[in-house]
Amino acid sequence: MILPFLRILHLIFLAGIRQFLLRTIPVLMTMATVNATSFYYVDTAAHFNSGKDKDGAYLPGASAGNPAITLGSGDRIYLKGGTNWGGIINTITGSMTDAQAQSNPAIIYACNSSYTPTVGGVTVAGLCQIDLAGTGIVFAGVTFNSSSGMYKAGTYTDYSGNDGSAYIISLDAGSRYMTVSHVKFDHCGLANTDYANNDHYGSWLYVQGYRHTIQYCEASGRDFDPNDINVADYTRHNSIRDATIKIYKSDSLDTNYGYHTIRYCYFGERKIPESGDVRLAVAQDGSLPADLSNGWETIRIGNSSFVDVDFNVTVEHNVFYHSLQAYDGLPSSDTGEPEVCSNKSRRNTYRYNTFINSYGTLTLRQGDYCVVQGNYFLAGGAYDASGQIILTEARNDNMGGVRAFGFGHIISNNYFYKIAGNSTIHTALCLGSGATDPGSTASLINGSNGAAYETANYTQVFGNTFIDCGAINMEHPDSTVGVTTYKVNGTQFTNNLIYYSSNIGATGVIGNTNSSGSPDSISNHGGTARGNYIYSASSAQLGDAVAMFGTINNTITTTIHPIHPCLQ
Repeated sequence: MILPFLRILHLIFLAGIRQFLLRTIPVLMTMATVNATSFYYVDTAAHFNSGKDKDGAYLPGASAGNPAITLGSGDRIYLKGGTNWGGIINTITGSMTDAQAQSNPAIIYACNSSYTPTVGGVTVAGLCQIDLAGTGIVFAGVTFNSSSGMYKAGTYTDYSGNDGSAYIISLDAGSRYMTVSHVKFDHCGLANTDYANNDHYGSWLYVQGYRHTIQYCEASGRDFDPNDINVADYTRHNSIRDATIKIYKSDSLDTNYGYHTIRYCYFGERKIPESGDVRLAVAQDGSLPADLSNGWETIRIGNSSFVDVDFNVTVEHNVFYHSLQAYDGLPSSDTGEPEVCSNKSRRNTYRYNTFINSYGTLTLRQGDYCVVQGNYFLAGGAYDASGQIILTEARNDNMGGVRAFGFGHIISNNYFYKIAGNSTIHTALCLGSGATDPGSTASLINGSNGAAYETANYTQVFGNTFIDCGAINMEHPDSTVGVTTYKVNGTQFTNNLIYYSSNIGATGVIGNTNSSGSPDSISNHGGTARGNYIYSASSAQLGDAVAMFGTINNTITTTIHPIHPCLQ
Protein backbone atom coordinates (compact mmCIF):
# COMPACT_ATOMS: atom_id res chain seq x y z
CA MET A 1 0.00 0.00 0.00
CA ILE A 2 1.27 3.47 -0.87
CA LEU A 3 1.09 6.02 1.93
CA PRO A 4 -0.80 9.24 1.14
CA PHE A 5 1.55 12.06 0.28
CA LEU A 6 0.55 14.25 3.23
CA ARG A 7 1.04 11.34 5.61
CA ILE A 8 4.58 10.88 4.30
CA LEU A 9 5.36 14.57 4.84
CA HIS A 10 3.92 14.33 8.34
CA LEU A 11 6.30 11.48 9.12
CA ILE A 12 9.20 13.60 7.90
CA PHE A 13 8.27 16.46 10.21
CA LEU A 14 7.92 14.13 13.20
CA ALA A 15 11.28 12.50 12.50
CA GLY A 16 13.02 15.87 12.39
CA ILE A 17 11.38 17.17 15.56
CA ARG A 18 12.12 13.96 17.46
CA GLN A 19 15.77 14.04 16.56
CA PHE A 20 16.07 17.74 17.38
CA LEU A 21 14.62 17.17 20.84
CA LEU A 22 16.50 13.98 21.63
CA ARG A 23 19.85 15.62 21.15
CA THR A 24 19.05 18.07 23.98
CA ILE A 25 17.94 15.62 26.68
CA PRO A 26 20.66 15.00 29.32
CA VAL A 27 19.52 11.46 30.12
CA LEU A 28 22.93 10.21 31.20
CA MET A 29 23.21 12.73 34.01
CA THR A 30 20.77 10.72 36.14
CA MET A 31 23.54 8.13 36.64
CA ALA A 32 25.56 10.48 38.88
CA THR A 33 25.32 8.55 42.14
CA VAL A 34 23.96 5.16 41.08
CA ASN A 35 26.38 2.40 42.16
CA ALA A 36 29.21 4.90 42.62
CA THR A 37 32.33 3.48 44.31
CA SER A 38 34.76 6.39 44.75
CA PHE A 39 34.18 10.10 44.23
CA TYR A 40 36.83 12.53 42.99
CA TYR A 41 36.46 16.28 42.48
CA VAL A 42 38.62 18.28 40.08
CA ASP A 43 38.52 22.08 39.76
CA THR A 44 40.85 22.95 36.90
CA ALA A 45 42.47 21.60 33.76
CA ALA A 46 45.87 22.03 35.42
CA HIS A 47 44.85 19.65 38.20
CA PHE A 48 43.33 17.16 35.76
CA ASN A 49 46.40 17.22 33.53
CA SER A 50 48.68 16.54 36.49
CA GLY A 51 46.46 13.72 37.73
CA LYS A 52 45.35 15.52 40.90
CA ASP A 53 42.05 16.33 42.58
CA LYS A 54 40.98 19.78 43.82
CA ASP A 55 43.02 19.38 47.01
CA GLY A 56 46.20 18.40 45.20
CA ALA A 57 45.98 14.69 46.03
CA TYR A 58 46.83 12.29 43.23
CA LEU A 59 43.94 10.56 41.49
CA PRO A 60 44.08 6.74 41.20
CA GLY A 61 47.06 5.57 39.15
CA ALA A 62 48.69 8.99 38.96
CA SER A 63 51.95 9.90 40.63
CA ALA A 64 54.79 12.42 40.41
CA GLY A 65 55.98 12.37 36.81
CA ASN A 66 53.09 10.15 35.70
CA PRO A 67 49.75 12.01 35.48
CA ALA A 68 47.82 9.14 33.81
CA ILE A 69 44.65 8.22 35.69
CA THR A 70 43.26 4.72 36.31
CA LEU A 71 39.59 4.25 37.20
CA GLY A 72 37.70 1.21 38.45
CA SER A 73 34.08 0.15 38.22
CA GLY A 74 31.72 2.78 39.61
CA ASP A 75 34.35 5.49 40.09
CA ARG A 76 33.21 9.07 39.48
CA ILE A 77 35.23 12.16 38.58
CA TYR A 78 33.32 15.45 38.86
CA LEU A 79 34.73 18.36 36.84
CA LYS A 80 33.76 21.67 38.44
CA GLY A 81 31.99 24.19 36.23
CA GLY A 82 32.11 27.94 36.59
CA THR A 83 35.89 28.05 36.36
CA ASN A 84 38.24 28.65 33.46
CA TRP A 85 39.12 25.28 31.97
CA GLY A 86 42.13 25.21 29.68
CA GLY A 87 43.08 22.31 27.46
CA ILE A 88 42.89 18.73 28.73
CA ILE A 89 45.83 16.45 27.96
CA ASN A 90 45.87 13.14 29.79
CA THR A 91 45.28 9.40 29.50
CA ILE A 92 42.47 7.81 31.50
CA THR A 93 42.44 4.02 31.70
CA GLY A 94 39.53 1.86 32.81
CA SER A 95 40.68 -1.20 34.75
CA MET A 96 37.40 -3.13 34.95
CA THR A 97 36.03 -6.26 33.31
CA ASP A 98 33.62 -6.16 30.36
CA ALA A 99 30.74 -7.09 32.66
CA GLN A 100 31.57 -4.27 35.08
CA ALA A 101 31.97 -1.82 32.17
CA GLN A 102 28.44 -2.56 31.01
CA SER A 103 26.74 -2.61 34.40
CA ASN A 104 28.65 0.07 36.32
CA PRO A 105 31.24 2.01 34.28
CA ALA A 106 33.50 4.76 35.56
CA ILE A 107 32.13 8.21 34.65
CA ILE A 108 33.81 11.59 34.16
CA TYR A 109 31.14 14.29 34.46
CA ALA A 110 31.02 17.96 33.53
CA CYS A 111 29.33 19.73 36.43
CA ASN A 112 28.15 23.11 37.60
CA SER A 113 29.98 25.04 40.31
CA SER A 114 28.36 22.82 42.97
CA TYR A 115 29.62 19.60 41.38
CA THR A 116 26.17 18.67 40.11
CA PRO A 117 26.45 16.89 36.72
CA THR A 118 25.36 19.41 34.10
CA VAL A 119 25.52 19.21 30.32
CA GLY A 120 27.80 22.04 29.19
CA GLY A 121 28.81 22.82 32.76
CA VAL A 122 32.48 22.71 31.78
CA THR A 123 33.69 24.59 28.71
CA VAL A 124 37.21 23.74 27.59
CA ALA A 125 39.18 26.58 25.98
CA GLY A 126 42.57 25.07 25.20
CA LEU A 127 44.24 22.39 23.08
CA CYS A 128 43.32 18.84 24.00
CA GLN A 129 44.58 15.30 23.64
CA ILE A 130 42.32 13.02 25.66
CA ASP A 131 43.03 9.29 25.50
CA LEU A 132 40.46 6.87 26.87
CA ALA A 133 42.14 3.48 27.25
CA GLY A 134 41.31 0.15 28.80
CA THR A 135 37.67 -0.64 29.50
CA GLY A 136 34.48 1.03 30.68
CA ILE A 137 34.84 4.83 30.84
CA VAL A 138 32.03 7.33 30.19
CA PHE A 139 33.08 10.89 29.29
CA ALA A 140 30.05 13.18 29.52
CA GLY A 141 28.79 16.73 29.25
CA VAL A 142 31.90 18.74 28.29
CA THR A 143 31.80 21.53 25.68
CA PHE A 144 34.87 22.25 23.58
CA ASN A 145 34.63 25.81 22.28
CA SER A 146 36.44 27.66 19.49
CA SER A 147 39.48 28.28 21.71
CA SER A 148 39.97 24.56 22.22
CA GLY A 149 41.33 22.31 19.48
CA MET A 150 43.56 19.35 18.70
CA TYR A 151 47.04 19.26 20.21
CA LYS A 152 49.74 18.88 17.60
CA ALA A 153 50.49 15.38 16.27
CA GLY A 154 53.53 14.92 14.08
CA THR A 155 55.65 17.59 12.43
CA TYR A 156 53.12 19.94 10.85
CA THR A 157 50.05 21.79 12.05
CA ASP A 158 48.16 22.62 8.86
CA TYR A 159 45.59 20.54 7.01
CA SER A 160 47.61 18.07 4.96
CA GLY A 161 47.10 14.40 5.75
CA ASN A 162 50.72 13.33 5.20
CA ASP A 163 51.53 13.59 8.89
CA GLY A 164 50.33 12.50 12.30
CA SER A 165 46.57 12.55 12.82
CA ALA A 166 45.52 14.72 15.77
CA TYR A 167 42.32 14.44 17.84
CA ILE A 168 40.48 15.93 20.78
CA ILE A 169 39.23 12.59 22.14
CA SER A 170 40.66 9.20 21.21
CA LEU A 171 39.11 5.88 22.13
CA ASP A 172 42.39 4.04 22.01
CA ALA A 173 43.40 0.84 20.25
CA GLY A 174 42.48 -2.10 22.43
CA SER A 175 39.88 -0.11 24.37
CA ARG A 176 36.43 -1.58 25.10
CA TYR A 177 32.98 -0.38 26.10
CA MET A 178 33.63 3.37 26.17
CA THR A 179 30.89 6.02 25.94
CA VAL A 180 31.16 9.65 24.83
CA SER A 181 27.88 11.36 25.69
CA HIS A 182 26.46 14.90 25.53
CA VAL A 183 29.77 16.34 24.33
CA LYS A 184 29.70 19.46 22.14
CA PHE A 185 32.40 20.33 19.61
CA ASP A 186 31.87 23.97 18.63
CA HIS A 187 34.23 25.37 15.96
CA CYS A 188 37.14 23.85 17.87
CA GLY A 189 40.53 25.39 17.06
CA LEU A 190 39.20 28.43 15.24
CA ALA A 191 40.15 30.96 17.95
CA ASN A 192 43.06 29.14 19.58
CA THR A 193 46.24 31.23 19.59
CA ASP A 194 48.76 28.51 20.45
CA TYR A 195 49.68 28.47 16.78
CA ALA A 196 52.70 26.19 17.09
CA ASN A 197 50.58 23.38 18.56
CA ASN A 198 47.08 23.97 17.15
CA ASP A 199 46.76 21.07 14.68
CA HIS A 200 44.35 21.33 11.77
CA TYR A 201 44.45 17.78 10.47
CA GLY A 202 42.69 15.03 12.38
CA SER A 203 39.33 14.00 13.79
CA TRP A 204 37.73 15.57 16.80
CA LEU A 205 36.75 12.06 17.81
CA TYR A 206 39.02 9.16 16.79
CA VAL A 207 37.59 5.71 17.52
CA GLN A 208 39.38 2.37 17.68
CA GLY A 209 38.65 -0.63 19.85
CA TYR A 210 35.42 -2.50 20.57
CA ARG A 211 31.78 -1.78 21.48
CA HIS A 212 31.94 2.00 21.95
CA THR A 213 28.95 4.36 22.00
CA ILE A 214 28.86 7.97 20.79
CA GLN A 215 25.55 9.54 21.75
CA TYR A 216 23.76 12.89 22.13
CA CYS A 217 26.81 14.77 20.87
CA GLU A 218 26.96 17.85 18.67
CA ALA A 219 29.60 19.00 16.19
CA SER A 220 29.77 22.10 14.00
CA GLY A 221 32.37 24.33 12.41
CA ARG A 222 35.16 22.17 10.96
CA ASP A 223 35.48 24.75 8.20
CA PHE A 224 37.67 25.54 5.24
CA ASP A 225 39.21 29.02 5.43
CA PRO A 226 39.72 30.54 1.95
CA ASN A 227 42.11 33.11 3.42
CA ASP A 228 44.73 30.44 4.16
CA ILE A 229 46.20 30.97 0.71
CA ASN A 230 47.11 34.51 1.73
CA VAL A 231 48.83 33.47 4.97
CA ALA A 232 52.52 32.63 4.61
CA ASP A 233 52.87 31.21 8.14
CA TYR A 234 51.55 27.65 7.92
CA THR A 235 50.87 27.55 11.66
CA ARG A 236 48.26 30.30 11.11
CA HIS A 237 46.20 28.29 8.61
CA ASN A 238 42.68 27.71 9.93
CA SER A 239 41.16 25.07 7.64
CA ILE A 240 40.36 21.85 9.53
CA ARG A 241 40.52 18.74 7.34
CA ASP A 242 39.75 15.05 7.95
CA ALA A 243 36.53 13.38 9.06
CA THR A 244 34.78 14.76 12.15
CA ILE A 245 34.46 11.21 13.50
CA LYS A 246 36.87 8.57 12.23
CA ILE A 247 36.53 4.86 13.02
CA TYR A 248 39.53 2.63 12.34
CA LYS A 249 41.16 -0.37 14.00
CA SER A 250 44.62 -1.37 15.12
CA ASP A 251 45.77 -4.62 13.55
CA SER A 252 48.13 -5.28 16.44
CA LEU A 253 45.93 -4.32 19.42
CA ASP A 254 42.29 -4.63 18.37
CA THR A 255 41.78 -8.39 18.55
CA ASN A 256 38.10 -7.56 19.06
CA TYR A 257 36.94 -4.49 17.19
CA GLY A 258 33.99 -2.61 15.80
CA TYR A 259 30.36 -2.99 16.88
CA HIS A 260 30.29 0.72 17.74
CA THR A 261 27.13 2.84 17.79
CA ILE A 262 26.76 6.52 16.84
CA ARG A 263 23.27 7.64 17.82
CA TYR A 264 21.17 10.74 18.50
CA CYS A 265 23.92 13.14 17.47
CA TYR A 266 23.63 16.43 15.60
CA PHE A 267 26.16 17.23 12.88
CA GLY A 268 25.78 20.87 11.95
CA GLU A 269 27.30 23.17 9.38
CA ARG A 270 30.73 22.48 7.94
CA LYS A 271 31.94 24.79 5.17
CA ILE A 272 34.29 23.06 2.76
CA PRO A 273 36.13 23.94 -0.47
CA GLU A 274 34.68 23.52 -3.90
CA SER A 275 36.10 20.96 -6.29
CA GLY A 276 39.40 22.40 -7.53
CA ASP A 277 38.94 25.48 -5.35
CA VAL A 278 41.59 28.02 -6.38
CA ARG A 279 41.71 29.31 -2.80
CA LEU A 280 43.22 26.09 -1.43
CA ALA A 281 46.78 26.76 -0.30
CA VAL A 282 49.77 24.50 -0.80
CA ALA A 283 50.21 22.60 2.48
CA GLN A 284 53.22 22.89 4.74
CA ASP A 285 54.51 19.47 3.62
CA GLY A 286 54.17 20.43 -0.04
CA SER A 287 50.82 18.74 -0.73
CA LEU A 288 49.14 20.47 -3.65
CA PRO A 289 45.64 21.98 -3.64
CA ALA A 290 44.42 19.24 -5.99
CA ASP A 291 45.05 16.72 -3.18
CA LEU A 292 43.38 18.79 -0.48
CA SER A 293 39.83 19.37 -1.74
CA ASN A 294 38.85 15.83 -0.63
CA GLY A 295 38.84 14.34 2.87
CA TRP A 296 36.25 16.54 4.63
CA GLU A 297 33.65 13.89 5.56
CA THR A 298 31.46 13.98 8.65
CA ILE A 299 31.86 10.28 9.46
CA ARG A 300 34.37 7.86 7.94
CA ILE A 301 34.18 4.18 8.88
CA GLY A 302 37.34 2.45 7.72
CA ASN A 303 39.65 3.22 4.83
CA SER A 304 41.05 1.37 1.83
CA SER A 305 43.03 -0.89 4.16
CA PHE A 306 39.83 -2.16 5.80
CA VAL A 307 37.65 -2.90 2.76
CA ASP A 308 37.35 -6.58 3.64
CA VAL A 309 37.00 -6.04 7.42
CA ASP A 310 33.62 -6.43 9.17
CA PHE A 311 33.28 -3.33 11.38
CA ASN A 312 29.58 -3.83 12.24
CA VAL A 313 29.09 -0.15 13.14
CA THR A 314 25.56 1.25 13.55
CA VAL A 315 24.85 4.92 12.73
CA GLU A 316 21.29 5.68 13.79
CA HIS A 317 18.87 8.49 14.70
CA ASN A 318 21.32 11.29 13.84
CA VAL A 319 20.74 14.59 12.06
CA PHE A 320 23.09 15.86 9.34
CA TYR A 321 22.16 19.47 8.60
CA HIS A 322 24.47 21.44 6.27
CA SER A 323 27.11 18.97 7.43
CA LEU A 324 28.81 19.49 4.08
CA GLN A 325 28.27 23.00 2.78
CA ALA A 326 30.09 24.86 0.03
CA TYR A 327 32.00 27.71 1.66
CA ASP A 328 30.13 30.32 -0.38
CA GLY A 329 26.80 28.58 0.15
CA LEU A 330 25.79 28.70 -3.51
CA PRO A 331 23.17 26.11 -4.56
CA SER A 332 25.15 25.21 -7.69
CA SER A 333 28.52 24.75 -5.94
CA ASP A 334 30.14 21.37 -6.43
CA THR A 335 32.27 20.59 -3.38
CA GLY A 336 35.42 18.54 -3.62
CA GLU A 337 34.14 16.21 -0.88
CA PRO A 338 30.98 14.38 -2.05
CA GLU A 339 30.60 12.09 0.99
CA VAL A 340 28.76 13.09 4.16
CA CYS A 341 29.27 9.56 5.47
CA SER A 342 32.07 7.53 3.90
CA ASN A 343 31.80 3.78 4.32
CA LYS A 344 35.05 1.90 3.72
CA SER A 345 34.49 -1.35 5.60
CA ARG A 346 31.90 -4.12 5.75
CA ARG A 347 28.59 -4.90 7.46
CA ASN A 348 27.76 -1.42 8.75
CA THR A 349 24.21 -0.14 9.23
CA TYR A 350 22.90 3.40 8.62
CA ARG A 351 19.32 3.71 9.79
CA TYR A 352 16.72 6.30 10.81
CA ASN A 353 18.98 9.29 10.17
CA THR A 354 17.86 12.61 8.69
CA PHE A 355 20.03 14.31 6.05
CA ILE A 356 19.00 17.91 5.38
CA ASN A 357 20.37 20.06 2.56
CA SER A 358 23.95 18.80 2.74
CA TYR A 359 26.29 18.88 -0.26
CA GLY A 360 26.97 15.19 -0.59
CA THR A 361 25.70 11.66 -0.14
CA LEU A 362 25.69 8.73 2.20
CA THR A 363 28.37 6.84 0.30
CA LEU A 364 29.10 3.14 0.48
CA ARG A 365 32.46 3.85 -1.12
CA GLN A 366 34.11 0.50 -0.35
CA GLY A 367 33.11 -2.63 1.53
CA ASP A 368 30.23 -5.10 1.33
CA TYR A 369 26.95 -6.12 3.00
CA CYS A 370 25.95 -2.75 4.44
CA VAL A 371 22.38 -1.71 5.25
CA VAL A 372 20.89 1.73 4.55
CA GLN A 373 17.42 1.69 6.05
CA GLY A 374 14.67 4.13 6.98
CA ASN A 375 16.61 7.37 6.45
CA TYR A 376 15.24 10.73 5.28
CA PHE A 377 17.08 12.69 2.59
CA LEU A 378 15.56 16.18 2.35
CA ALA A 379 16.85 18.77 -0.11
CA GLY A 380 15.72 22.27 0.74
CA GLY A 381 14.84 21.40 4.32
CA ALA A 382 15.72 23.57 7.29
CA TYR A 383 14.88 23.89 10.98
CA ASP A 384 12.68 26.75 12.10
CA ALA A 385 12.92 28.46 15.51
CA SER A 386 10.78 25.78 17.19
CA GLY A 387 12.84 22.90 15.84
CA GLN A 388 10.41 21.79 13.13
CA ILE A 389 11.61 20.93 9.64
CA ILE A 390 10.35 23.32 6.99
CA LEU A 391 10.95 22.74 3.30
CA THR A 392 11.57 26.35 2.29
CA GLU A 393 15.35 26.69 2.22
CA ALA A 394 16.97 27.05 -1.21
CA ARG A 395 17.85 23.61 -2.56
CA ASN A 396 21.37 22.93 -3.72
CA ASP A 397 21.88 20.87 -6.87
CA ASN A 398 24.64 18.76 -5.35
CA MET A 399 22.90 17.03 -2.50
CA GLY A 400 22.57 13.35 -3.23
CA GLY A 401 20.99 10.43 -1.46
CA VAL A 402 22.74 7.06 -1.42
CA ARG A 403 25.75 6.23 -3.59
CA ALA A 404 26.87 2.61 -3.49
CA PHE A 405 29.79 0.45 -4.57
CA GLY A 406 30.54 -3.06 -3.35
CA PHE A 407 28.71 -6.33 -2.92
CA GLY A 408 25.39 -7.25 -1.30
CA HIS A 409 24.18 -3.95 0.13
CA ILE A 410 20.56 -3.42 1.20
CA ILE A 411 18.97 0.01 0.55
CA SER A 412 15.45 -0.11 1.94
CA ASN A 413 12.53 2.02 3.12
CA ASN A 414 14.31 5.36 2.70
CA TYR A 415 12.59 8.62 1.75
CA PHE A 416 14.19 10.90 -0.85
CA TYR A 417 12.65 14.36 -1.31
CA LYS A 418 13.55 16.75 -4.13
CA ILE A 419 17.11 15.49 -4.64
CA ALA A 420 17.89 17.59 -7.70
CA GLY A 421 20.88 15.84 -9.33
CA ASN A 422 20.07 14.64 -12.85
CA SER A 423 23.06 12.65 -14.07
CA THR A 424 26.04 12.84 -11.70
CA ILE A 425 26.95 11.10 -8.45
CA HIS A 426 24.63 13.53 -6.65
CA THR A 427 21.45 11.70 -7.69
CA ALA A 428 18.94 10.33 -5.20
CA LEU A 429 20.26 6.81 -5.82
CA CYS A 430 23.55 6.06 -7.55
CA LEU A 431 24.80 2.52 -8.12
CA GLY A 432 28.34 2.54 -9.46
CA SER A 433 30.03 0.37 -12.02
CA GLY A 434 33.65 -0.36 -11.26
CA ALA A 435 36.65 -2.64 -11.24
CA THR A 436 35.04 -5.80 -9.85
CA ASP A 437 33.97 -8.58 -12.22
CA PRO A 438 30.61 -9.97 -10.98
CA GLY A 439 31.61 -13.43 -12.18
CA SER A 440 34.79 -13.59 -10.11
CA THR A 441 35.45 -14.64 -6.52
CA ALA A 442 36.73 -11.13 -5.87
CA SER A 443 33.24 -9.74 -6.41
CA LEU A 444 31.89 -11.95 -3.63
CA ILE A 445 34.43 -10.82 -1.06
CA ASN A 446 35.54 -7.48 -2.58
CA GLY A 447 39.03 -7.62 -1.11
CA SER A 448 41.23 -4.64 -0.39
CA ASN A 449 41.41 -2.98 -3.78
CA GLY A 450 42.98 0.26 -2.61
CA ALA A 451 41.45 3.31 -4.24
CA ALA A 452 39.61 1.34 -6.95
CA TYR A 453 35.85 1.61 -7.35
CA GLU A 454 34.24 -1.78 -6.81
CA THR A 455 31.17 -2.60 -8.85
CA ALA A 456 27.82 -2.40 -7.04
CA ASN A 457 26.90 -6.07 -7.38
CA TYR A 458 23.74 -7.72 -6.03
CA THR A 459 22.33 -4.60 -4.38
CA GLN A 460 18.80 -4.97 -2.97
CA VAL A 461 16.81 -1.76 -3.38
CA PHE A 462 13.29 -2.09 -2.01
CA GLY A 463 10.48 -0.11 -0.39
CA ASN A 464 11.99 3.33 -1.05
CA THR A 465 10.07 6.50 -1.88
CA PHE A 466 11.45 9.06 -4.36
CA ILE A 467 9.48 12.33 -4.53
CA ASP A 468 10.41 14.87 -7.23
CA CYS A 469 13.99 13.64 -7.53
CA GLY A 470 16.05 14.57 -10.58
CA ALA A 471 17.29 11.07 -11.33
CA ILE A 472 17.55 7.52 -10.06
CA ASN A 473 20.90 6.38 -11.42
CA MET A 474 20.96 2.60 -11.78
CA GLU A 475 24.50 2.60 -13.12
CA HIS A 476 27.03 5.39 -12.96
CA PRO A 477 30.27 4.72 -14.85
CA ASP A 478 33.51 4.34 -12.97
CA SER A 479 35.75 7.35 -13.57
CA THR A 480 38.98 5.66 -12.47
CA VAL A 481 41.53 6.04 -15.25
CA GLY A 482 43.13 2.82 -16.48
CA VAL A 483 40.79 0.47 -14.61
CA THR A 484 38.56 -2.02 -16.42
CA THR A 485 34.94 -1.12 -15.80
CA TYR A 486 32.33 -3.82 -15.20
CA LYS A 487 28.62 -3.12 -15.35
CA VAL A 488 26.44 -3.20 -12.26
CA ASN A 489 25.16 -6.73 -11.80
CA GLY A 490 22.36 -8.49 -9.94
CA THR A 491 20.37 -5.43 -8.75
CA GLN A 492 17.03 -6.32 -7.14
CA PHE A 493 14.77 -3.25 -7.52
CA THR A 494 11.48 -4.01 -5.76
CA ASN A 495 8.39 -2.20 -4.44
CA ASN A 496 9.74 1.33 -4.86
CA LEU A 497 7.70 4.47 -5.54
CA ILE A 498 9.03 7.12 -7.93
CA TYR A 499 6.66 10.09 -8.08
CA TYR A 500 6.67 13.50 -9.76
CA SER A 501 4.14 16.08 -8.62
CA SER A 502 4.84 18.33 -11.62
CA ASN A 503 7.20 18.77 -14.54
CA ILE A 504 10.50 19.77 -12.90
CA GLY A 505 12.76 18.86 -15.80
CA ALA A 506 13.86 15.59 -14.19
CA THR A 507 15.52 12.85 -16.22
CA GLY A 508 14.00 10.02 -14.17
CA VAL A 509 15.50 6.52 -14.27
CA ILE A 510 18.88 6.45 -15.99
CA GLY A 511 21.78 4.06 -16.49
CA ASN A 512 24.35 2.86 -18.96
CA THR A 513 23.50 1.87 -22.51
CA ASN A 514 24.06 -1.47 -24.26
CA SER A 515 26.37 -2.07 -27.23
CA SER A 516 23.81 -0.62 -29.64
CA GLY A 517 23.45 2.59 -27.64
CA SER A 518 19.98 1.78 -26.25
CA PRO A 519 19.06 1.78 -22.55
CA ASP A 520 20.17 -1.49 -21.05
CA SER A 521 17.67 -3.60 -19.08
CA ILE A 522 18.88 -4.61 -15.62
CA SER A 523 17.64 -8.13 -16.43
CA ASN A 524 20.48 -8.38 -18.95
CA HIS A 525 22.86 -8.16 -16.01
CA GLY A 526 21.35 -10.54 -13.49
CA GLY A 527 18.87 -8.03 -12.04
CA THR A 528 15.11 -7.97 -11.52
CA ALA A 529 12.52 -5.22 -11.10
CA ARG A 530 9.13 -6.01 -9.54
CA GLY A 531 6.30 -4.16 -7.84
CA ASN A 532 7.55 -0.66 -8.59
CA TYR A 533 5.18 2.27 -9.21
CA ILE A 534 6.61 5.06 -11.34
CA TYR A 535 4.47 8.09 -12.19
CA SER A 536 4.92 11.38 -13.97
CA ALA A 537 2.42 13.29 -16.07
CA SER A 538 5.41 14.18 -18.25
CA SER A 539 6.74 11.10 -20.06
CA ALA A 540 10.23 12.61 -20.24
CA GLN A 541 10.52 12.34 -16.45
CA LEU A 542 10.07 8.57 -16.60
CA GLY A 543 13.50 8.38 -18.17
CA ASP A 544 14.45 4.87 -19.26
CA ALA A 545 12.24 3.14 -16.69
CA VAL A 546 10.34 1.08 -19.26
CA ALA A 547 13.48 -0.18 -21.00
CA MET A 548 15.40 -0.82 -17.80
CA PHE A 549 12.64 -2.31 -15.60
CA GLY A 550 9.94 -3.53 -17.98
CA THR A 551 6.18 -3.21 -17.57
CA ILE A 552 5.14 -6.79 -16.87
CA ASN A 553 5.73 -6.62 -13.10
CA ASN A 554 5.79 -2.83 -12.68
CA THR A 555 3.43 0.10 -13.13
CA ILE A 556 5.06 2.84 -15.21
CA THR A 557 2.49 5.45 -16.13
CA THR A 558 1.74 9.04 -17.13
CA THR A 559 -2.00 8.73 -16.51
CA ILE A 560 -2.77 6.83 -13.31
CA HIS A 561 -1.87 8.97 -10.30
CA PRO A 562 -0.53 6.73 -7.49
CA ILE A 563 -2.01 8.79 -4.66
CA HIS A 564 -5.20 10.13 -6.23
CA PRO A 565 -6.16 7.83 -9.14
CA CYS A 566 -8.92 10.26 -10.15
CA LEU A 567 -6.28 12.90 -10.97
CA GLN A 568 -5.28 12.17 -14.57
